[in-house]
Amino acid sequence: MSDSEVSSDGELELSSNYDSDPSSSSSEASSISENGKPKPKSTKIVTTGSVMRLLDKLIEKFKSSMNARGKDSDIGLPQDEVDRKNDRLIDLEVDYLPTFKLELGFLLGYLGLQKDPTKHPMTFLDLTHQGLLDVEKSLDAIIECIEDVALMPPPAQTHDHHYQGSKHFRTDYLMRKLWRLIETDIPELLSYYEDYISTWKSSNSRPTQYNCSSTRHFGGVIVKKTDYCYQFVDKIIHWCQASDFDILRDEWVLPIPKLDKLLETLTEKAPQDPANTQEVGRPARLARLMMPFVKLARTLISKVSNTKKKELPFSLDDELNTKTLHKLQYAPNSITSDLEHLTRTVLRSVTPINSLAESEAEIRRIIHERISKSVDNFLTVLALSLIPLDPDSDRHSLESNYQDWFLTWKDMWDDAERRFLDALFDPDQDEDDVDDGRVFEFRFGE
Repeated sequence: MSDSEVSSDGELELSSNYDSDPSSSSSEASSISENGKPKPKSTKIVTTGSVMRLLDKLIEKFKSSMNARGKDSDIGLPQDEVDRKNDRLIDLEVDYLPTFKLELGFLLGYLGLQKDPTKHPMTFLDLTHQGLLDVEKSLDAIIECIEDVALMPPPAQTHDHHYQGSKHFRTDYLMRKLWRLIETDIPELLSYYEDYISTWKSSNSRPTQYNCSSTRHFGGVIVKKTDYCYQFVDKIIHWCQASDFDILRDEWVLPIPKLDKLLETLTEKAPQDPANTQEVGRPARLARLMMPFVKLARTLISKVSNTKKKELPFSLDDELNTKTLHKLQYAPNSITSDLEHLTRTVLRSVTPINSLAESEAEIRRIIHERISKSVDNFLTVLALSLIPLDPDSDRHSLESNYQDWFLTWKDMWDDAERRFLDALFDPDQDEDDVDDGRVFEFRFGE
């Protein structure tokens, strides 16, 4: 095969085995790839143009490749159909996802990105083209599998715990994670392939320092994004195996960084000196009284999602249906979002064009109708859904007696709410009477 070919559009294209080292185009190099996978035999010449066209096609395809909802109704599935769906989930876990991960690794080898990143890569276009087709096939199999398994949202009264891994809570969760991987991360990775191949071609025809540096840069970007995809695939495999409680705990920890950021914001605002008018000074005092809300919310979420300890003093009822699991799943994020909304509503009146008095009704509504209601519902469902692991544990220890822990936490939350609403009601409250929230530090049991 020659070192170059003329494409159908008249553009001079690099041949399928062209690289920066001409000696690498030997028959041995062209028959076996570096990673040990046999190179596919092809009767047609693969050019950079054909690889780029395939990449364009795959990017557009996977940007909108999945249905957002399951196909089958979640009512009265026969047991053999439930078993079939659960078997397919096992296929997803042990076959389709690991195969896809391997195909991504093969592509790194075909692109020559598993060597020393400081050296110019040896890229094989024919292998890259075939590797992309293999990735497409793997992703098609994954999409077909999850769409076959996934169920439509069940009616509120449906008790679907006996569906096990194929109940809507779990398949919907996997569907959303796969949707993010396939419709967001993979098109992004493939777009980096386009950047890399374009600069790789330029660096071969004109090996300037800029072109070679750009090639190595995009090669590094591909390696980094591929590693991210590896880790995400591993997480999805983990979620296939995980219990409902493990999935919930993985979801519950997600709002914690937002709460930390919110606490930083309140800490910055709370110490500021009152301005010339009493009205402008109130948000700073209210910010101090909002800090206990954030600290208590963070402590509650940390308590129920604590992944630092090997064992928690409680577990989750394994017969919960999708409706109950969704209530538990979304509550921490909902509480966090409402606390962010409350903070914005209070602090925006710091500017001269706003008046806190105009926002008081909205503030009360957020607290009464959203935050407090979400907290009460979350605690109620938790109390009904958690099971103590040791019925003989010390009932006087908040560390092991989680029921009393929740009651103590709720008393502190109610006290924080009362103090905040009192300060909101009484704009003439003395500065010294406003607690900064430090007495609400509630760290035990984390």
